[in-house]
Amino acid sequence: MLIDLLILILAIAILFYIRRTSRALSTKVGQNQARLKKLETSNRELIDNLGRIESSLNLVVIPSLENKDWAFTLSFTTYKARFSTLPVILKCLSEQILQPTKIILALTSDDHDSLTNEERELLDSNNVSVLISSDLGPGKKLIPALKDQSGPVVVIDDDILLPPDLTLQLMTQHHLYPQAIIASRAHQIGRDESGKILKYGDWKKDVSHINGPDSDLFATSGAGTLYPKGAFHPEVMNEKLYCEYCFHTDDLWWHIHSRRQGTLVRRIPGKRTLSFIPGTQEGGLWNTGNKERNETNLQKLIENFGGVF
Repeated sequence: MLIDLLILILAIAILFYIRRTSRALSTKVGQNQARLKKLETSNRELIDNLGRIESSLNLVVIPSLENKDWAFTLSFTTYKARFSTLPVILKCLSEQILQPTKIILALTSDDHDSLTNEERELLDSNNVSVLISSDLGPGKKLIPALKDQSGPVVVIDDDILLPPDLTLQLMTQHHLYPQAIIASRAHQIGRDESGKILKYGDWKKDVSHINGPDSDLFATSGAGTLYPKGAFHPEVMNEKLYCEYCFHTDDLWWHIHSRRQGTLVRRIPGKRTLSFIPGTQEGGLWNTGNKERNETNLQKLIENFGGVF
């Protein structure tokens, strides 16, 4: 009996010790998880800050480029349902450190006729030249401007807020890499071990680890992209083919025809946040079919021009 009692007491003591140790370990695990989460947050903040610092340091090279030609055209498009964004976009443009030499707004004739007198006055007061274009969807922001291109053309979308140093950064990189397309934001084309292009959804999006110039950098034009004169194969102007292959996915069209010309993409170094104008994304292309159309149209281009991708 005595031995049994001693065994019982020992078992209770062991159980108590295990329970107490378990609680201590649980507390330490919780504390370590909290520390790890805090460390991850700090690391993300550090990476973002380093990206912003790297982006700012690009301006250091400007004094050595002071004798360069800083003239460029800025081109964009919109449509009647987005006319309300015009004051916001034009304000962003007026706040650019480096001002465009010329601003082009490409509209269909129907959208042009829908402009109110107030909107026309707003465009006039901001020295915006309106070009009448056939209905090319987002392709209107560049194809009309290419018809009379004499120098760099910067394109933007009508739903994105622009940082005030955007055009200065684009033109700075243009002078450093005059033959390259300069992108504010870019994806990296994914390939398998054999070099075959992966599905669009499997590409690395909004990369910051590679700046180029590189053939596998894919410029997303709306956040601000500069196209130098001579960047494209002449067939980029073929509106019929554009509408057949890429009507809603213009970035794929620009990429394939720049690769046909041998043009590479250079990304502005650093990390730049993408900010949309409030209320514009419900009817935006990404939410109205481009998630699927990007893949479908990519396959069309690979089938017809895959050798240069």
